[in-house]
Amino acid sequence: MQNKKALIFLGLAIVFSFLSANYIWHTVSAYQPVVRYDNPVKVVVAAKNIDPYTPLSADQFKLKEIPQSLVPQDAVTVISSLQGKTTRGVMLSGDIIRKGHITEAGGSTNEIVSLLSTLNDPDLRVFFAPIPKEFAVTKGDRVNIIHTKSERGSNEVVTETILESIMVLESTEDNVYLSVTQQQAELLVKAMAEGKISYTISPVHSSRK
Repeated sequence: MQNKKALIFLGLAIVFSFLSANYIWHTVSAYQPVVRYDNPVKVVVAAKNIDPYTPLSADQFKLKEIPQSLVPQDAVTVISSLQGKTTRGVMLSGDIIRKGHITEAGGSTNEIVSLLSTLNDPDLRVFFAPIPKEFAVTKGDRVNIIHTKSERGSNEVVTETILESIMVLESTEDNVYLSVTQQQAELLVKAMAEGKISYTISPVHSSRK
């Protein structure tokens, strides 16, 4: 008789244990934590990956709401304020845009030197040269440089292409920053002293001479 009661008690204990475990499992599965945010703030984030020194436009960004406590002090909140500026470094999709990440279009000499360093060629230098206003080039273009001079003792004019496929690091209305080796820089200085230089656009993938 005692054995029968013990079996009944054991069976009830197993059933209640199963029911308790089942209740706990369902309770935990149905639980969804309530996340409470402080006041949300709209900030500008990158809508896609953006390379360093890229001219910025509105389609590269979007607004995103995040908790105010997570917003950096220098976060950009107006997309239109980025128009015409450039990036200082890489921006990844979803990154909050901060004022320290961007610079005015045109850049400074330090930024041009930084861009030169990304080419991973220790032999390259930045060369500053005049350029005609009517000859429009932009960052990343490649140019051929033509030297024109008069032969001594005659009226003959000699024209020669002295450099090909030289990369433009930056340009302004009257000047251009070129990526050249020390030897090419010396050649340009000599050419400018003896006559004048002019430019033609070179195919991007042609080799540098």
